[in-house]
Amino acid sequence: MAFAFGHLIGAWIIGLIIQKYSHKKLSRLAWGLLLFGGIFPDIDFIFGNAIHRAITHSLLFVIIIFIVSYLMFKHYKLEKYSFLMPLGMLAHIFLDLFSGPGVQGLYPLTTWLAIYNTTQLIQHPLLPGAIPIAMLDMGMGFIWFVYLFWKNKIQL
Repeated sequence: MAFAFGHLIGAWIIGLIIQKYSHKKLSRLAWGLLLFGGIFPDIDFIFGNAIHRAITHSLLFVIIIFIVSYLMFKHYKLEKYSFLMPLGMLAHIFLDLFSGPGVQGLYPLTTWLAIYNTTQLIQHPLLPGAIPIAMLDMGMGFIWFVYLFWKNKIQL
């Protein structure tokens, strides 16, 4: 299972690929949306393990977030940013495919999707009491990236 830093790095790599092939630097807003999208699917931790990796890790949720983002950014004539958060979410979902039990990527179908059938090999010891620790890890990781970026300590 990728924790918050792993998900942030996955989204960061996507951003680097976008920059390389578009020959343009992403703005701070673009990086913020992409990195936030990289951790956003784990918002379901708030509701406990029972629904983790279900709706927020599905293509349906990514599509909903894209539509909402598009409508919000269209109001400000910034439609070009509407794909970044969903793209970060897709990177997150892809990484979670490599660890058990996978994701319910086709929610509302209850089928779990995983790569290399790792569902029987990897057991995650996350207990309900550890959920705040995982959320703290996500928050600290995101704040750390924002701080380094804002202070020009990292070049993206």
